[in-house]
Amino acid sequence: MFNCCFSLWRRLVPALLLCLPLFGTQAQEVAASSGKLSLALGVGRYNSMMYQGQDVPLYLLPRWSYYGERFYVEDLNLGFNLLESDSFSWDLTTKQSFDALMFRQDNSLNDSLLAGLTAGNVLLALPSWEADPKALFHLKDRHFSYLAGSTLFWRHGDWQFSSALHADVSNVHGGLEWDNQLRYLTKLGPLDVATTVGGRWLDSHYSNYYFGITKLETSRVWSSRPDAQWLPSLKLELSWPLDEDLRLIGSWRREWLSSAFDNSYFLASKTHDIWFIGVMKTW
Repeated sequence: MFNCCFSLWRRLVPALLLCLPLFGTQAQEVAASSGKLSLALGVGRYNSMMYQGQDVPLYLLPRWSYYGERFYVEDLNLGFNLLESDSFSWDLTTKQSFDALMFRQDNSLNDSLLAGLTAGNVLLALPSWEADPKALFHLKDRHFSYLAGSTLFWRHGDWQFSSALHADVSNVHGGLEWDNQLRYLTKLGPLDVATTVGGRWLDSHYSNYYFGITKLETSRVWSSRPDAQWLPSLKLELSWPLDEDLRLIGSWRREWLSSAFDNSYFLASKTHDIWFIGVMKTW
């Protein structure tokens, strides 16, 4: 039962990661004391960045939300409005970090690391060992973390900007994330189009936990510490109304990693893509 539930959660998390910004509006744009449930059926993919990693297919994107006078819930995220004007608001917010999902694939981290080392001929530089090279590697699972902090929102016409600073409150890595998103909304006839340019700053604790390697994980042979890094991103969203509560939707998001992550050796790519096309029903 536990393995079945974990497998379902692992499939659901990439869907939540994609649909949070896809259908998202801030609490200030929705009438007070209202709740919504959306369900999208279609086809998509959560790209794996690991050597020999398995891409996760997406077929179902759920979303739920509730907005009170000041308090709101958006999927796994919570918010409480402190200040608000026509164009500006400041909220206390919490959010789920999904970075661990990149390393929870069907193949183990150890196998991915070994493939990365072999591809880069790095094994030749390691000391000679009579034992199986796999015995050198004891990579630990990267766990999901939950973050809390505050978010500033600014709106002007078709432009939206958010800046969110959050810290780990789940005792996983103790790091900080500073996430900035600039979004432009426009209409092309009945088609709604949104373009979002973003950038996440991860401090050294956050970055090293998810993307680094400690000496204890490599039998004290070597370690990798990418330290604090910026991760830029681009997202495109399309929405075409078919009926009052029915829409044809499409979304694509890419995030880039810097060359500082090259020495992690379990990452085959420094670009991470998520995409989905389908039909969404809202209640």
